Amino acid sequence: MTAAIKESRYQAVKNNQEYFLEFDFESKKFWTDSPSLSDEERALAKKKSFSLPSDVQVIDIVFKGGEYKTSGEASIRFSKKGYVIPAVIHLGSDDGRKFTFVLSPFLGSVNILENYIQIGDVKL
Repeated sequence: MTAAIKESRYQAVKNNQEYFLEFDFESKKFWTDSPSLSDEERALAKKKSFSLPSDVQVIDIVFKGGEYKTSGEASIRFSKKGYVIPAVIHLGSDDGRKFTFVLSPFLGSVNILENYIQIGDVKL
């Protein structure tokens, strides 16, 4: 997942256009999307999506400002300059472990923390 986040940011800057990292909570899959993709390319990207291991799920995605996604599909938008709305992605596993992926608006890195950390408790 970290590689997909970094790649989405990189492609946004490289191609000077928005990119999106799309999540489907029910299928436990994620993929990249861009407004420049045709309908066929978009369908192929979704078909070739990355799958989380069977014992891991996205618990939620929380954006700074209060948007909170726990089901359906969610999008994380990367601007053409590579900026992202501050957000955290919470993953959980069947054995009880939890992780928080922290997306900072201007940094090209992803900070991964053990445990479920609230967005207000992380430095963005």
